[in-house]
Amino acid sequence: MNAIEARNISKSFAEVRALDDVSLSIRQGDFFGLLGPNGAGKTTFMRILCGLLSPDQGDLRILDSRLERWQIPFAMGIVPQDIALYDMLTAQGNLELFGKLRGVQGAELHRRIDRILDQIGLTDRRKSRVKTFSGGMKRRLNLGVALLSEPRVLLLDEPTVGVDPRSRAGIFDLLEELHSG
Repeated sequence: MNAIEARNISKSFAEVRALDDVSLSIRQGDFFGLLGPNGAGKTTFMRILCGLLSPDQGDLRILDSRLERWQIPFAMGIVPQDIALYDMLTAQGNLELFGKLRGVQGAELHRRIDRILDQIGLTDRRKSRVKTFSGGMKRRLNLGVALLSEPRVLLLDEPTVGVDPRSRAGIFDLLEELHSG
């Protein structure tokens, strides 16, 4: 089964053709990266995959289902390029909030939070406000939020931008562990 199947996706903004007849298939279990120069349409394509934009033409399937735009984010975990956390909440508070928004509650939510905090190496900072975190810690917590729903498809938009080499290696190690585990 394909995790993502995009066929003939096109998108224009006024006079600018951001995507022109893009097709690709990504099998479940594969790691896949979009590479290209600035302005090549990578972000536009990611926004379509996340349900933030509708293509002008083409067909998008996630896990062999043709989803409406509003359903797409519920079918996958999404780690945006910009940090999407609440600075005034703690690490645990962010995970609780986003978990409840994804429909995870009670004992199951707390079990997942404990596991994720351990995976991302932030168990000792669970009660610390995010505003006190380094860039790498925020990136790891952002990834943790995406993992709460135990997604079968995980989209990451430049998950290591602005982090130091050690944090970057830690994020890649975690992704490799999730992939093999």
